[in-house]
Amino acid sequence: MRFRTIDHRARTTLALVVAACLFVMMLLTVVDVAGRKLLGTPLPGSVELTEIMMLGVLYAGLPLASLEREHVLFDLLDHVLSERLMALQDMVANLLCAALLGAAAWLVFVRAGRTAELGDTTAQLAIPLSGLQYAISCLLVIAAIYHLRLAIGRDAKESES
Repeated sequence: MRFRTIDHRARTTLALVVAACLFVMMLLTVVDVAGRKLLGTPLPGSVELTEIMMLGVLYAGLPLASLEREHVLFDLLDHVLSERLMALQDMVANLLCAALLGAAAWLVFVRAGRTAELGDTTAQLAIPLSGLQYAISCLLVIAAIYHLRLAIGRDAKESES
């Protein structure tokens, strides 16, 4: 029961983040284009904000895709493999994904620490980059955890029912 509640809340939160980022990207584009055409001046920082929103869509969408098992699959050999081999292949693939996502999370986390020490910010709006990198690292960890759960047979879709 507890996993169902956590999965539902995680799914809802991630979906809201993705939707909000997409909406803000759309709004930024409309305001920027209107500013260019009507006022002759673009919205300051709109490119930076759009890039940040794209990061939100990508990295909040990654755990969602993992949770829903919606990643691209290579199924050329599925018709010749037994159910047991397919299950093993699925487990190995999910373990590999979890390991790679965990390693990426660690690298981004270390990078965020260096970025924080240097005080790096975006060029126009001076938004600190380390906070974005820490958030990305956390989202990568969430995706890695989902792949671990899938590898051990705790299918995220099953936890909803």
